[in-house]
Amino acid sequence: MMNVRYQFGPFELRPHQRVLLRAGEIVVLAPKALATLTTLVQRQDTVVLRDEIIDAVWPGSFVEEGSLSQNISILRKLMANDFPERSPIETIARVGYRFREPVFIETIPSESAPAGMPKSTGHSDLASQPVTPIESTLESAPLLGLMPLDGKDSRHKFFAEMQTRSRSGLALLAVGCVLLITGVAVFAHRSWKMQSHAKTQIGATRRVAVLDFNNLSGNPDDAWLSNAFQETMATDLASEAKLQILPAESVQRAERDIGLQQADGLGPDTLQRLCTILDCDQVISGSYLVIGDQMRLDTHLRDAHSGIVVGNYTIIRPRTEMLELIEHTGASMRQTLGFSPASVENRQVLEANVSSNPEAYRLYVEGIKLAHNFDGHGALSLLQQSVKLDPNFPLAHLGMADAYTAQGELKNASTEAHIAEKLDSGLSREQQLRIQATAQMTDHQFDAAADTYRTLLSFYPDKLDYARLMAANRDYAGNPQLAVVLLKSVLQKNTPVAHDPVFYSDLADCYSAMGDWASSLEWSSKGAEEAKRRGASTLYERLLTTETQALFYMHRLPEALKGTQEARTIAHQFGDESGELRALNRLGQIETAMGDLPAAQAALEQALAQEQRTGTSYRSVHTLSDFGVLLDRQHQPERAMQAFQRELRLARDYGQPQYIAEAELDIAREKIHQGNTIAGEADLRHILSEAKQIGDREITAQAQEIISSITHKS
Repeated sequence: MMNVRYQFGPFELRPHQRVLLRAGEIVVLAPKALATLTTLVQRQDTVVLRDEIIDAVWPGSFVEEGSLSQNISILRKLMANDFPERSPIETIARVGYRFREPVFIETIPSESAPAGMPKSTGHSDLASQPVTPIESTLESAPLLGLMPLDGKDSRHKFFAEMQTRSRSGLALLAVGCVLLITGVAVFAHRSWKMQSHAKTQIGATRRVAVLDFNNLSGNPDDAWLSNAFQETMATDLASEAKLQILPAESVQRAERDIGLQQADGLGPDTLQRLCTILDCDQVISGSYLVIGDQMRLDTHLRDAHSGIVVGNYTIIRPRTEMLELIEHTGASMRQTLGFSPASVENRQVLEANVSSNPEAYRLYVEGIKLAHNFDGHGALSLLQQSVKLDPNFPLAHLGMADAYTAQGELKNASTEAHIAEKLDSGLSREQQLRIQATAQMTDHQFDAAADTYRTLLSFYPDKLDYARLMAANRDYAGNPQLAVVLLKSVLQKNTPVAHDPVFYSDLADCYSAMGDWASSLEWSSKGAEEAKRRGASTLYERLLTTETQALFYMHRLPEALKGTQEARTIAHQFGDESGELRALNRLGQIETAMGDLPAAQAALEQALAQEQRTGTSYRSVHTLSDFGVLLDRQHQPERAMQAFQRELRLARDYGQPQYIAEAELDIAREKIHQGNTIAGEADLRHILSEAKQIGDREITAQAQEIISSITHKS
């Protein structure tokens, strides 16, 4: 039996083996991207309709065109260096695509396989095999049944709040600021500038925490170097397949939780507490001293379980040679760990992660640190200054996209994310995909973003944060049931990493979005217990707030009040203004329901003032809704209507359909309360149409319930 291979430029496509080669080396592509390329190449110089491609790549499935566009973008980036003058894939506007490069077809014996591939299987490594057990579960699992819906706060939260919490690697602050975490996929193509590695199994890698470096001089002008060394050290080691570098945001959160001031002087008890929170295997810490034009860097590699120092590394260089300090330290550390020297590509990635303008890089590093410390407004200011000094630094634009998202300014966030995407050619393949996902999220292409995170998860199966982000985007796209399936499949792995309290928090949020308050309470309580055991105070505070939301809607008000007060105290202690605002809003709801209207008014007025001061006015959409309900309870219908109208104006400013529908529902309710039933019912029918259009099941249910009650009374 003979098979066919297709050759174009330096590439060779073997559909029967589901593999793409470049100059004889395997290029790993996600299965759907490879299938898209195969469909176009097999019909070379022919216009293939978009629907035809979708039917070939996703047979029998409903897929938005954004997923196809994502695959085309991946393929064009892959081949850009080899076809610099024009892309081999031509877009035929509003019709489809055409593969326009010459293709040479050759028949080959069926047993032929590229070098490095097992002939017995006839498969490529990552591209052709089931990606992970997680994805297999996701493909086959039935959707959970919907629970009864009630309460406006159960809808999908504005996605910026969840993105800020789950940032790791590039954006999340991983999905706000840029953090590099290690990967385990093969990237043979030179344009991705990533060292090739073999795929490893989940659990085979060592989890490494890179801590802040200690500024020995105490000079505040040099303080920013602490986080610069932390970030560049993580970037340098991120190419090692057997190391998983933990997100800087997670590390800094753990340092805050235990009150760690000088990471260089880790005692056994402090190290144990830190590693309990992070569940890490090794810790990198260090210090630096700037004297005149010279800088000394001391770095220590510790075994997290025994506390034994595995390696000490000292180097002195001119202070302008920060990358050389990192590279020399990294080289010594690789030797200690038994790794090969870093590749030339690794140096190129490292350079792309540092601005060519030193002042721009300082502002970027300081801005990202502010974002990690919950100061989104201050972070945005510094990142804007960084971009002015170096408009071609992609990570600063990505940081701005995340900062704008946290402020609710989605149009600006989208603009910055797309600028970062255009400038990302020097970054690693992993970073490029993270930037792509961020751009998709800011454009509300949540299913496309979920597909991108699915690709990342297939390349990096140890990085379960990608499973979280994939689930989050399914939730944002209006499918929390699918998100629950994915998150539970992660928890079934029964590893310490899978039982990070953040996963419990995400699962509880999904159940909240479904209105299943009993399940939300169950998982938030489990997460709070685990966070408390680990000493992860900020995560404990967040889970407490989710727990009290469920208690509130289950009418267990005294318990909800106690938990919310505790959450507010913790948030204030750690300077978490976002957490404090969540607690204030919850206090307003609970105290209104308990009839303590003066206390509720004080909490909500404080929340509104704090939202205005911190530049997070998008949060006022929900605060104004709660405030309007309070005013209605106080028999102030005119002021209540004014609050709801302000809520609607603000929701329209931010262009969030769910927020707009929620505000319109508040206004319709208030009209009915004021006796204008005809106008209120007309509004409800309009809202019902809008809610069905955007797929908001809860608002649909609430509008139908109110209309039914009006009909019943009449």
